[in-house]
Amino acid sequence: MLTKAQWGTIVFSLIYFALALACLRTRLDVFAGGFLSLMSLSVIYELIFGLPTLRSPGALREAVGIAYDRATLAALPLLSVGDFLVFLDYGHRHLTPPLWEGVLQSVGLVLSLMAIVWLGWTDAHLARHFAEAQAVQRIMREGPFRYVRHPRYAGILGGRLAFALVFSSPVGWLLLIAWTIVILRRIRLEEGYLRQRFGRDYEAYAQLTPRLVPGVY
Repeated sequence: MLTKAQWGTIVFSLIYFALALACLRTRLDVFAGGFLSLMSLSVIYELIFGLPTLRSPGALREAVGIAYDRATLAALPLLSVGDFLVFLDYGHRHLTPPLWEGVLQSVGLVLSLMAIVWLGWTDAHLARHFAEAQAVQRIMREGPFRYVRHPRYAGILGGRLAFALVFSSPVGWLLLIAWTIVILRRIRLEEGYLRQRFGRDYEAYAQLTPRLVPGVY
């Protein structure tokens, strides 16, 4: 039986893809079609292995960070609306045709695949972690969390960069900036929450593990 979170993901995804296809109907080329195909595979994986599989409402709330940051969750639908402006630009308006560069768009598709695989790996670990009875009493250090403290946010930003490259729209680049601002704020709040909860244990983990990109940040 599907959880409420899984049903919510299904409904949101169906609406998103229907609107995306409507916006792109005049230009559903290999890049746009490839990107949407990768996204659909990502949604299917998430429904099977990701956070929506959590059956405990408490565990799901802890996993998505409701305790320390409701504002970001409220902002996500608004940021998603910006995607449709990008789709409309790509399918109809053509604000900046010089940005349409096949090599860069191909790089975007490859980066999108990498981001989806990374996010899938991360979410599978998160789902297993928060399904444990004692999950809230220990810090995650397994899987991608060995390399960066916030692998999910790193994957999201990688996916937003891929989105901007694939659809060659200035709106996509503005959305990347907006997502970066939102995620950096989220990281600040989340780390404050984790330091309060785990104290020196989290400080030791933070000293050994970068936030988003090894060797950079």
